[in-house]
Amino acid sequence: LVDIDPDAVIRAIARVPPPGCAQLVAQAPLDVSGMFNRLELWSREPPAAEGLAPLVRAAAAHVARSLPGPFDVVVSCGVLTQLQLVLLQVVGDTNPRFAELREAFNRAHMRTLGALLGPSGVALLVTDLTTNQIYPPLAHLDPGADLGKLMGDLLAGGHVIHAAHPGLLSSEMRRDPQLKQEFEVRFPIGPWLWRNGPKQVLLVYALELKRRSG
Repeated sequence: LVDIDPDAVIRAIARVPPPGCAQLVAQAPLDVSGMFNRLELWSREPPAAEGLAPLVRAAAAHVARSLPGPFDVVVSCGVLTQLQLVLLQVVGDTNPRFAELREAFNRAHMRTLGALLGPSGVALLVTDLTTNQIYPPLAHLDPGADLGKLMGDLLAGGHVIHAAHPGLLSSEMRRDPQLKQEFEVRFPIGPWLWRNGPKQVLLVYALELKRRSG
């Protein structure tokens, strides 16, 4: 379990009944974006667009070196939008490089997942696409609702978290030479509903990342 907040990881492990809790290892504190230490500077002095590519490579490599991989399975569970939220809060969407930084954070995260994989490993990027705060009817869906159709309608209507848009992630994968050359991607997997406490409902989907054979 990897997190920037060691206390949160310890609390999470404590909630797992034995013997499962004994199998969990905390890797914290670790900034899985690899770039949080730059955000305050970027809020004042936006980086040059052409300088982001090496920063993305360095961020992914740093996180991968900090963990005892490679692994057979790597799961990013709701992390992508949390990273994007920190970027929004610290840098802000009025920053002239915000769009490029948003894409850089996504690419760095996907590169990190790939860098952690063994030769036949599989990574799952599970992300919330929208919530009932954005689309209130999500909290009152019929049990038999067609979530695939709903996802398509929400994407068409723009009722989604932009950084988690599957089209955006697909485009970023295609534009990144390393990701395009080394990995196969399957998505979307799902969607499904995820209840976070008594009030929040999220529509969630996943993408699967694995190394190309040969």
